[in-house]
Amino acid sequence: MAIDGAATAATIPVSLVRLRLKPGAHRVSAQWEGRSVDMSVEGRAGDLRVVELIGSGWAWGTSFTWQMAQAESVKTRAQAAKLVADLDLRG
Repeated sequence: MAIDGAATAATIPVSLVRLRLKPGAHRVSAQWEGRSVDMSVEGRAGDLRVVELIGSGWAWGTSFTWQMAQAESVKTRAQAAKLVADLDLRG
């Protein structure tokens, strides 16, 4: 995955990346099988935003997209996920 065009972390299925970002607008990107998908995320100091990378695979191909989520709706899944990166990009 990448934030604002800079690579930050490699993800695996059922994983979690926690990012601390400067206030303002940011572009979250993911690449998979030669394709890229982007999402804009904006927040103020202290805001919590949760985005999920949702993917599907079939015999004829795959698809994936970013989706906004409510923190409470993903809390249980996040606790069971593998933390693959904990990055502070505010500096």
